[in-house]
Amino acid sequence: LPTYTERLHHFYTLWTLKESYVKAIGMGLNLPLHTFEFVLNDKEIFVNSQVEQEFSFYTGEVEDYSISICHKEKKQEYTFSWFTEEEIYKYFHDIDLAN
Repeated sequence: LPTYTERLHHFYTLWTLKESYVKAIGMGLNLPLHTFEFVLNDKEIFVNSQVEQEFSFYTGEVEDYSISICHKEKKQEYTFSWFTEEEIYKYFHDIDLAN
């Protein structure tokens, strides 16, 4: 990639994809990160791995943060929102009061 910013963005996309994948298959870092790779194009994301399960992937951003999701369901579209710590606390506090 031609610019530092593009390379950095691509690095974080790949890193979050790898994290989401090892968590989805339940292996965590017991599966060395160098043993599989991702291929990204404009329409799809593929993983080259020894694991024989099929997964769907999603990547996106919230502000300056890269987000990747790996799941067994068919591809879905996601939207993300940024919440403050206070908003999260209030949400769970309200749920607790409702129960």
